[in-house]
Amino acid sequence: MCGICGLVSADPQHHVAIDAINTAIAHRGPDGSGTWQGANASLGHRRLAIIDLVTGDQPLGSPDGTLQLVFNGEIYNFQALRAELRVLGHTFRTTSDTEVIVHALQQWGDQALARLDGMFALAAWDSREQRLLLARDRLGKKPLYYAPLPGGGLSFASEIKALLQHPAVERTLAPDALGQFLCYGYVPPPATWFQQIKQLQPGHALAWQAGAVHQWRWWSAHASAQAPRLELSSTAAALELRRRIRAAVERRLISDVPLGAFLSGGIDSSVVVAEMQDLLDQPVKTFSIGFHGGGWYDETAYAREVAAHLGTEHHEFQVEPDAHQLLAVLLHHYDEPFADSSALPTYLLSAMTKQHVSVALAGDGGDEIFAGYERFGAALWATRYQRLPAPMRRAIERSAAWLPAHQASAPTARLQRVLQKLALPLEVGFPRWLMLWTPEEIADLTGAAPEPTVRYRAHTAGIAHPLAATMTYNLTTYLPDDLLVKVDRMSMAHGLEVRAPLLDTALVEWALRLPPQLQWRGRRGKWLLRQAYRERLPATVLSRPKHGFGVPLDAWFRGPLRAWLSDTLLAASPAYTRWLDRNTIAALCADHWSARRNAGHQLWALLALELWLQHINQSSEVTI
Repeated sequence: MCGICGLVSADPQHHVAIDAINTAIAHRGPDGSGTWQGANASLGHRRLAIIDLVTGDQPLGSPDGTLQLVFNGEIYNFQALRAELRVLGHTFRTTSDTEVIVHALQQWGDQALARLDGMFALAAWDSREQRLLLARDRLGKKPLYYAPLPGGGLSFASEIKALLQHPAVERTLAPDALGQFLCYGYVPPPATWFQQIKQLQPGHALAWQAGAVHQWRWWSAHASAQAPRLELSSTAAALELRRRIRAAVERRLISDVPLGAFLSGGIDSSVVVAEMQDLLDQPVKTFSIGFHGGGWYDETAYAREVAAHLGTEHHEFQVEPDAHQLLAVLLHHYDEPFADSSALPTYLLSAMTKQHVSVALAGDGGDEIFAGYERFGAALWATRYQRLPAPMRRAIERSAAWLPAHQASAPTARLQRVLQKLALPLEVGFPRWLMLWTPEEIADLTGAAPEPTVRYRAHTAGIAHPLAATMTYNLTTYLPDDLLVKVDRMSMAHGLEVRAPLLDTALVEWALRLPPQLQWRGRRGKWLLRQAYRERLPATVLSRPKHGFGVPLDAWFRGPLRAWLSDTLLAASPAYTRWLDRNTIAALCADHWSARRNAGHQLWALLALELWLQHINQSSEVTI
């Protein structure tokens, strides 16, 4: 796990910035730094040493020096690839996965990407062809950004802040970024908040040669989601699932440094820890985090129960309300406004975990591939609801609208919100489960609105079953654009590598082909996962409803953080008033304080926006 950067340009003046660019991502690789410069290319690397601690430094060149590589991530099948390449006549001077990539690219060219099983972002410079290859892993675990340079050049880096170290990279903000952010809480790729800075999308590659850029997708979840459903019994499926998860965990135990696991007390992380404990000959170090005062948001009791059941060496931490002071630090690591408040506990959990280990396994991806979110069930209900006669639907909706709902947390208010989504076609209603503001609300706020229906169609084209379609949408949008971004930035802020066994390529492709009845049964998802581990985990864990890694924002903004919220968003001249009306935001605060609305997540997003705008307003290098 590392940070990478570089540029290609015929102008030698552009290459002077490579050291500053590399220094900007020093937190991603505290164990070493390296640069390489050729006639028209420069590469930089910051190293977090995990495998081959002695000879794994980068940039790494091919034996003949014609290919130079920088790489961020881990390749879990590198040992098998090395053996295959040796048979083909390749010799190796290190034991690193990096060198395997170099030889694989020389042997198979761009087709080598499909042979790499892992999480990665890489850049390879071929001096003979004068060609730069950029590539990102299938599901987007590792980030990669790029920006044009004057004269047809190109710069790239693991984080935006590194690109901004180059004086020739344009800093103008994208005009439609605000609407996208208010909708999703982030700007979907390939766009960013900066008009000229783009993200390489998951499963994509980019080639630069002689000033021309060509992009292509080398992997897609659609192939599995569109394939015929697997024909197997529930017993056979459960056994196969256990086998695949164990293999995925075992592949991620390769490390030359200490490793542990995040343990929330939910089924996903519990499954990962259970397999780790079975595979290792010593207690697994597990780490969980809760919230001051306990309550619904605090899962530490469940994590403690799982740890005792499995016999792990368990560590617990707590988040206090004053941790909101870290928001500016979080934004520094994101380089953009980012609305997922669970970044706060993730940042603190990573900091405390790093004190004990350098690698942590996590349960990320379980909800996406095993239908863990309640919104997947809502999608099935919506499909059935749409089949009811129109007069019956109108009667139900009129009756619900008449119900009193004075507080946002009232059951009647929740029923009304659910019915509003069920009443819409799936392609319109489902994306709204993941929105901060609806397109209609954003149009009122900004005068223009994004088109989430178009995005939904693009990510679900050709997938017939509503469960498969919504799961694929989640897997290809919310997971890489929010969850994996959060985990990468917050863990790498502390030089901690996080691995996600449940996002193993073979496991994901297999799970996407499971029959719907093995994923969702009755009113619950993850049916097959629960069946597979019913004899290995406590019943209390298996029977728990879905519990997100949330932050008690609603309570915090009505209590200990109310004054901070008011001072920041309702100041005399907030920075956001360049785009948004202060009176509208004041009304939102008032509705939240009176409990007419639970607007905690919206208010957190506005705080992130305001603090980021304050920061960039202090910089003369950013153009709004």
